[in-house]
Amino acid sequence: MEMKKNNLGLIVAGLMLGLFIASVDNTWYMSALHALTYN
Repeated sequence: MEMKKNNLGLIVAGLMLGLFIASVDNTWYMSALHALTYN
């Protein structure tokens, strides 16, 4: 039970981190695209 709970915590943390990185990358990508479009 304890091990399973720890694994679940790692999985949730990994998903949250992945979503955060994806949103940051998406924002950077949109900013770059916006800059390129206006240049």
